[in-house]
Amino acid sequence: MGEEPDMLAEYDSQLRLDAEAQGALARRLLHWYPREGVLVEAPGVGEGAGDGPFLPVMTAVFAGEAGFISHGAVGQEGNAALLRDELTRPGRLAALVDAGVAAVLDLAGELRGLDDESATGSGRNSAAGGEADGTGFTADAALTTDTALSPGAGSLTSATRAGTVMQSGSVPAGTPVRAPRRPLSTLEWKTRSHDGLPGLGDALRAAGFTEGEEESVMIGDAAALAVEVPLPDGVSLQQVLTLEDALALCIAAEDAFGGSAADAPRRAADLMGRLARGNGTEAWMAVADGEVVSGGRLEPVPGTDFAGIWGGFTLEEWRGQGIYRAVTAQRARAALAQGISLINSDSTDYSRPILERYGFVRVTGTTPFEREFG
Repeated sequence: MGEEPDMLAEYDSQLRLDAEAQGALARRLLHWYPREGVLVEAPGVGEGAGDGPFLPVMTAVFAGEAGFISHGAVGQEGNAALLRDELTRPGRLAALVDAGVAAVLDLAGELRGLDDESATGSGRNSAAGGEADGTGFTADAALTTDTALSPGAGSLTSATRAGTVMQSGSVPAGTPVRAPRRPLSTLEWKTRSHDGLPGLGDALRAAGFTEGEEESVMIGDAAALAVEVPLPDGVSLQQVLTLEDALALCIAAEDAFGGSAADAPRRAADLMGRLARGNGTEAWMAVADGEVVSGGRLEPVPGTDFAGIWGGFTLEEWRGQGIYRAVTAQRARAALAQGISLINSDSTDYSRPILERYGFVRVTGTTPFEREFG
């Protein structure tokens, strides 16, 4: 089945709204102005700051040490022609990569700075709504209120809300960057095949990023997925409600994705933070004899008809028995119960055929580029 270009505009719109809605300290929507070589926070940009066409850039830090960057597509409307012209000038994409990396490192420093305050009793702590994993990390739920974003909470926040701009690869002069207690370990830069940014892959590789396998962005009706799927004997579906549930889910996911069980406590704390945000996020798992064998989460996009299904997995020895389809169907039912009609998913070659059976279509491709920090 080919791509569906008519759905790209709607897909891009929900991506932008998702980044804007999840404006907690762990995520921040920025604007990249290639003509001036500056990266500024999207809300509250001062008069005259960042004149010219811009590219939306979403920066994030998950589980305390995993960085993430995603950006909007150049598109075909508005200032798209001017933006495309600016981004194809020599050095522009390399500057974008430098600025994006610097912004995520700065954001990671802010999170660790707040963690330091929490550990010493001078700042927010797990009693404010987060779950501690015993290593000093406080879940994102403790960082989602307006007070966590008040001026002075961190270097990038206080500077950009005052209209100050960041030069490529730097922060405003005289603004300290807090060093993280546990430094950023990885940074993923998510690209899409319709970005309209030829040369970005080369710029990322030159900056030390390694290209991953392309996945398919699939979109379809939630109702089409919400079917009854029989489960094998002894397997049941359970909603993730406690930290113990989240830890069991994350241990199984690390196993399925070839990760390390040592990362599971931090990822479980991050998951509990997501579930505590009150935006309709849910996580479900399939359990057999007390062991998690499959699972995934649902994340609605506020203000749209979309929800994303993320983190889906099934342990290899349990595949081919309809368990992943059952977990996906349950997430679709959860979406419908919240009034959500459309589902999007970044799908591997394993999950794409399953979604296609239910009428989902590929709208674009997405390729991760990852950089490790020693």
